[in-house]
Amino acid sequence: MVRPLFLAVPMTLALRLLGLVLALLLPLAAQAQAPLKIGAGPEETGPFAAFGRQMMNGMQLYMKQHGDTVAGRKIVLIVRDPGR
Repeated sequence: MVRPLFLAVPMTLALRLLGLVLALLLPLAAQAQAPLKIGAGPEETGPFAAFGRQMMNGMQLYMKQHGDTVAGRKIVLIVRDPGR
């Protein structure tokens, strides 16, 4: 008589494998919720401030038109002026 495959594996081994799979998959689900932070350093002061404003306006316009999520993660722009 042939035993079904699920009965051929001892129950403790099956539970350990299930625990291992869950332990590996749970951090991936939690990580998907973290925002994606993108740093930018456009000039906000000085002689190149106009170019920095154009760069920021372009990034914000793109996010407004195409959405602010990538692969289920929200994009957060972190802007710092290199002149300060």
